[in-house]
Amino acid sequence: MASPVEPDREAPAHPLGLSADEVADWLDDNELWSEALRPARATLTLPSRTQAGRGRRSGDSWSGLPLQAGEPIPKQLEWWPWQVEGWALDPPGAAGCR
Repeated sequence: MASPVEPDREAPAHPLGLSADEVADWLDDNELWSEALRPARATLTLPSRTQAGRGRRSGDSWSGLPLQAGEPIPKQLEWWPWQVEGWALDPPGAAGCR
């Protein structure tokens, strides 16, 4: 189970996201790995909900979790930045992928 986070000065890691190593293993297992891939990190602004009793927003302090696919949209919804890890292809490398 993911725990709410309170970021400092940068967006926190997505608490439900996979690590770059987990994504690499999945790509390899499914024969999608390419040597043209390079590690990448992106910051996504996602709909998020505060946690009952712990979720709060006052000044720079907040905590919560991003919504999961299929989760009912709460009445109190905020858009928060989350970092995710993964792999990227440079445009020339992407042309050779299936």
